[in-house]
Amino acid sequence: MDEVAQRFLEWLIKFGAVSLLLLSAAHLVGRRLRGRQLSSRKPPPESTGVSPPSPTPKN
Repeated sequence: MDEVAQRFLEWLIKFGAVSLLLLSAAHLVGRRLRGRQLSSRKPPPESTGVSPPSPTPKN
């Protein structure tokens, strides 16, 4: 029974290490892609947040 437990523990450690590696690789790839998307966008036009006055009809 000890051999089975030892094999399971080894498998669990390997599985955890590989999962962590894949997760961090995916995270880095996602950050890189998101950074490219943000840098390729044009910056929004500068606005003061105040709308221009609407023309009023003169009588």
